[in-house]
Amino acid sequence: GLGPEGAANPVGIGDSELGDRRDRLGALLGHTDALAAEASADLARRRVVMVLADEEGVIVQALAPSYSERAVESRLVPGARWHGHARGTNAIGTAITERRSVAVIGGAHYERANHALFCYATPIVDPWGDVVGVFDVTGDVAEDDPSIAASVRLVGASLESALRASAYAAATAGGARVVE
Repeated sequence: GLGPEGAANPVGIGDSELGDRRDRLGALLGHTDALAAEASADLARRRVVMVLADEEGVIVQALAPSYSERAVESRLVPGARWHGHARGTNAIGTAITERRSVAVIGGAHYERANHALFCYATPIVDPWGDVVGVFDVTGDVAEDDPSIAASVRLVGASLESALRASAYAAATAGGARVVE
């Protein structure tokens, strides 16, 4: 069961379900590559991992694998569940529950295995007000820089704007030309 001595090995999902979740988030995932390229230039130098999770806290995409050894060790990998019900206090789960950008630093993580991490996460809200995902940046607590929080919020806001533009284009005849 869930406990602070957890082995950082949460219950995950299989490839088929991961594929279904990615399909469901197709509109969002279509925008992440360009944003990740912009954000990762700075963030990758900091040895962090960037992930996108769905509304249930399941990681659907790892955007910056430059920090792969720590990401795998902490299970910040596609298919891993990071909702608070599965992992206790963590940034992905807390951003979903609180519906706002959060920071979970060091010992604020429930699982002791994650006390060596800093995590900044922001929910991504669709045009109808539903949380559809979470963007998270995680790294070693010794390299924490609070300015990363601003980058995380900016990426989240950019993803939300892209979702609004896509929804407007789909709902309005000629909407794509107006958005462009």
